[in-house]
Amino acid sequence: YLQLTVACKPASCSLRPSTLHLHVELSQRSPRRRAHVHAAMPSRRSQVSAAEQCRRKCEFYRRMFPDVPYMTSNDLTKFQLNQNEGDLGGITLSDSMNNASVLILVDVRTEPERSVSMIAGAISLRKFEREVVSAIAPDAQVVTYCTIGYRSGIEARRLRDRYGLHGRIHHLDGIVAYTHALGSLLGGEGLHESIPRIVDPKTNDETDHLHTFGPLWVCGCDGYEMTYFSPPILAARTFQTGFVSTVRILQLLMHKLCSCRC
Repeated sequence: YLQLTVACKPASCSLRPSTLHLHVELSQRSPRRRAHVHAAMPSRRSQVSAAEQCRRKCEFYRRMFPDVPYMTSNDLTKFQLNQNEGDLGGITLSDSMNNASVLILVDVRTEPERSVSMIAGAISLRKFEREVVSAIAPDAQVVTYCTIGYRSGIEARRLRDRYGLHGRIHHLDGIVAYTHALGSLLGGEGLHESIPRIVDPKTNDETDHLHTFGPLWVCGCDGYEMTYFSPPILAARTFQTGFVSTVRILQLLMHKLCSCRC
């Protein structure tokens, strides 16, 4: 094997001047002596702010659920603030949200994630289905959330179809985006004390700890300490999420099929 290392500054590269490491391996086993080229360059991700990374990821998952009403964390915090002050003026939301007397936040994440922190006032998906949905107020609105908006979209769609919550359920861009919404409020003046923060569910005290689904979604606001599932557990959880997603799609198709026959 022959390895050649070349250091150069590519003139066409839009990044800052940096070193490009080029490794060329020639295999003696191949009659053509094919070359395998690997280029290692500085990542562009480090040049993108955490807020922008979060926005892009949220937008990606939002597009996967065009049939489910969507809410950003900025709109949610504004709604919470203005609802507490008795004034919803200046907020562009659906009529159903503006007329809501009760807002139910449903955390659809796993128990290990919720045990680290939740948005204050939120309840688990299990509690919502077992204790709340059967006695939900006619003008109550439901907002589901997860890490970044994928699982919440799946569950919002399922809850809508199963319990007839059409026009009454939204899915949030996620708890990671919520950290940025809180950060922008904390950076301003006159923050209302009753705005729900991120809290430790065991003590109900405000916390700066957050459990995301995986390292790909560690893009929260500065000041938050984030943890995520280890690789083996992440692989198992990802498989589980994919399986649940498939089941939910099949349930949706069956529901539509039954509706058409009726």
